[in-house]
Amino acid sequence: MSAGGAGIWQYEYNNKGLAEIWSVDYGYGIIKEKMYYNKYDQIIKADEDYFGSNYVYRFFYNSKVLTRLTRTSVDFPDEIMNFRYTYNNKGQNTRQDDDINDEHVLMYYDALGNCTKTDIYLGSDLWFSDNYTFNAPVKNPWAYVPGVETGFLSYGGAYATNKRLNTSNRTVIYDTDGTPIVYNDYDPSKTIFETGTHNMPTSAIYYDRISESPLAITFNYDNCGRSTGNRGDYQDNHRTITSLPDNIKTQVGRIFHGHRKDIKEKISALRKKIRK
Repeated sequence: MSAGGAGIWQYEYNNKGLAEIWSVDYGYGIIKEKMYYNKYDQIIKADEDYFGSNYVYRFFYNSKVLTRLTRTSVDFPDEIMNFRYTYNNKGQNTRQDDDINDEHVLMYYDALGNCTKTDIYLGSDLWFSDNYTFNAPVKNPWAYVPGVETGFLSYGGAYATNKRLNTSNRTVIYDTDGTPIVYNDYDPSKTIFETGTHNMPTSAIYYDRISESPLAITFNYDNCGRSTGNRGDYQDNHRTITSLPDNIKTQVGRIFHGHRKDIKEKISALRKKIRK
């Protein structure tokens, strides 16, 4: 899944119990966020170390609703992401549009509020699609990181609001003529979850029909003794670990968060790689 595609995801918390440091160690490099909040406990800024390059996120709200997100390179100020957020009548984030770079993310939900599909467009060209099922009543651990209401580290980021942990994932890259190339396709009938306190997952094993191999993810929770009923009660230091090497989702993430001027060339290179 996009949130745990590779590496070790780890959170550290401030004295209010809000996530202050968010780091992802991919083995070949680290992404680290230092997050800042307003008096309403909403993220308003994040200083990012993205594999050694520095960026700044800023978050804009209309009352409690996130309406816009920007990401600017410290060293190259013309490198800007500027996404407008659109919601449906249920309050679900259905679109993220960066008109400056002509990039568009569309998201679709099931009746429980889980994001079943995330599509990424460059202009009118659909080039990437993540598709999910949520057949088991296992809680989504990323929804219990206090302060992090949007998964801004990944495209779309709906994994931070899903009610359940996904039981499958089908990732598709679309060629220039619209031909779909399936990269991975997890069989939901072979997914195995182990759960602990509050039905939170301690492990997940997926079986990929494309590579005919399993994927194992481990979830660790430190200092889990609190029981006040608040959103963040399940962890003070929440870690998600998987042994995957650099895979398609981290590569797409780097395209999505890399230099804007050569994004078309990077998409073209990824398509060529997937075709082989």
